[in-house]
Amino acid sequence: MEMEAIVLAGRANGGKLAGESGEALEANIDIAGKPMASYILDVLDAIDLVTTIHLIGPREGLQAYETGKVRIIPPGKDLFDNVKRGLDAVTSEYALVCASDVPLITADIMGRLLRRCL
Repeated sequence: MEMEAIVLAGRANGGKLAGESGEALEANIDIAGKPMASYILDVLDAIDLVTTIHLIGPREGLQAYETGKVRIIPPGKDLFDNVKRGLDAVTSEYALVCASDVPLITADIMGRLLRRCL
């Protein structure tokens, strides 16, 4: 069985983390030497069940991630519109929706979760 992932990464860095980083997007804030979004993208890329990762956010801030399984989808007007855009891009029967700010997740944890769900 296969699935696609939707990663929400379009939030502007205007919240509590803005004082810690000058990055325009929260997804690009450095956590222990790498951008926050790269943690979840690396995890999803390592899971064979996940065939495509739809990264929702502005291309100009996320183009460095568009490799391998990752495809960038421009953001909509709000969170719900972003989820809908991601779901509209999905062609498989199953989809996972997640945020880009989960740097502590591992491929083992995510893989076990997805296998249990399927």
